[in-house]
Amino acid sequence: MGEAVTPDALAQFERDGYVVFPELFAPAEIVIIRDAIPRVLDENRSILGLPGPERVRDSNRLLDQVLCVHHVHKISEIFRSLAEHPSILRHLVELVGPQVKCLQSQLFVKPPGFPGNPWHQDEGPIPTRDRSLVAVWIALDDATAENGCLKVVPGSHRSGYLYPVREHHRPDEYDFTTESYGFDEERARTVEMAAGSAIFFHGYLLHGSSRNESLGKRRALTYHYMNSFSLLPWQGGRGDYRDVFPVLGADPYEWKGYEEQSVPHLRMWPDPGRAPGVGALPYALRTKITAAVRLWGHDERAALRQLREALRETPDDL
Repeated sequence: MGEAVTPDALAQFERDGYVVFPELFAPAEIVIIRDAIPRVLDENRSILGLPGPERVRDSNRLLDQVLCVHHVHKISEIFRSLAEHPSILRHLVELVGPQVKCLQSQLFVKPPGFPGNPWHQDEGPIPTRDRSLVAVWIALDDATAENGCLKVVPGSHRSGYLYPVREHHRPDEYDFTTESYGFDEERARTVEMAAGSAIFFHGYLLHGSSRNESLGKRRALTYHYMNSFSLLPWQGGRGDYRDVFPVLGADPYEWKGYEEQSVPHLRMWPDPGRAPGVGALPYALRTKITAAVRLWGHDERAALRQLREALRETPDDL
């Protein structure tokens, strides 16, 4: 497991913008990761804003409303260490380079009936200066078309073009993030993977997922990496996001120090945009409120600005 990138795999990454490595993690490792998920939520209820054990005793029940845990590496040593797993690093050195930093983690739980993610490109919200962003998406369950596996548009990364975004108006299919448009969806490809496999994909690759129509969870773990030499003007317009950690080689900007700029938080479902009262608002306004709620854990000032703008647009007759 975890052999070096072959010339064919490297050529596919350059041509298609992604490559799948089957069985990157051993079955025993996947069992350990899956078993850690309810424990991580249970041990961090106050940090994540979850009800205490006196209200919800079974931590597995907490998972039934969780779509994603953002920055899970900050609250779990298991998920922090997985970011530097040798099987990941030996591929990153070929795909990104000898000096690589990790900037975020996402643990997707996606229970039955939960929505997918609309088409998007990661470099849109995470703009590296050198287009070096690479996501590593690890299947913790078998990822199938039925349970909402990833879908991609092969080759959509090559032009370096960021497609425009808009509201999708399909809340039953996707969460309340915006969707990219203006490309040929007929070129899309569904990427089914067995548990333990991982897909590495380029930051400009168009990708998304569909609703989980199965009877089980579709758990997955994602890390985002980039070239350590590149600055990252992310999170509230900062010139260089420093809530990162090096995973390969030395950090050339270590002299800047590191800063806690993001906090672990949950993306729940039903979404805050569907809370009582909010659901009566126009779709565009719900989307803005939801975006502000999600931004709160990253940049409180920007979140407040968005909320104020949204409130100014609230109809007087509601």
